[in-house]
Amino acid sequence: MRRVELIAVGREVLRGRVLDTNSNWLAHELTGMGGEISRICVVDDVPQEIVRELHAAMQHGARVICTTGGLGPTFDDRTLESIAQAVDLPLVRHEAAYTFIAETYRRLHAEGAVTHQAMVPSREKMALLPQGAEMLPNPIGSAPGMLLHWQQHLIIAMPGPPGEMRPMFEASVAPLLRARWAGRHRLEIAVQTTVADESLLNPLFEQVMATVTGSYLKADPKGFGPEVRLVVYITGEGTSEEAVCAIVQQARDQLKDALEALGYGLAAAE
Repeated sequence: MRRVELIAVGREVLRGRVLDTNSNWLAHELTGMGGEISRICVVDDVPQEIVRELHAAMQHGARVICTTGGLGPTFDDRTLESIAQAVDLPLVRHEAAYTFIAETYRRLHAEGAVTHQAMVPSREKMALLPQGAEMLPNPIGSAPGMLLHWQQHLIIAMPGPPGEMRPMFEASVAPLLRARWAGRHRLEIAVQTTVADESLLNPLFEQVMATVTGSYLKADPKGFGPEVRLVVYITGEGTSEEAVCAIVQQARDQLKDALEALGYGLAAAE
């Protein structure tokens, strides 16, 4: 129900010209609201490659599939075309999307940001969505996003520029997913230990997770040396904020006791 896969579309990412900060940000946001990120991939601006990854996400059981990139007016912006192909739906002109794009270019022209406001074919292309899809307004840019309910999957397409993707997600996507995942909460805290060797922590993690239902512990290794003080991330999942707070606190207390039994402890934050 909460399994999510992220697909970043863009040759510029694969060539190393652009860093995919979108997936990192989305993983943090989606995890915080109850989603389970099971896979993140980057794919070229090639329809058959995008379709292949969409099909893979569906076969993996992802209920929510988020794409970023490939919604603009250029020849290589082909994400919407690929989504339509993946679910075997025709691309149709979405009137609300067309109106949004036309009004955006009229405003940009009035501001002197573009030289003309006409809806040329490259701009009209951005209004072609898979049949039955919803348009997601773009608070910053000209390319609308897309939301499509297909079978048991929710496919969400958002722009590549982070300055456009994040406002769109916060305004249109986050409220929908919070409602979809209502009743499931997650909390993560970081604690610093006096341990320098990650291998010493693993048995303690297993012990705590076995006794504190809903807890998950993971260290953040930084190398070896006497100056190393490993940070541990403690995550709690439950049906209420109060429940996850209690889980995290209990896990922290048990970890502290286990460390102290071995002559270690939790260090003051640096």
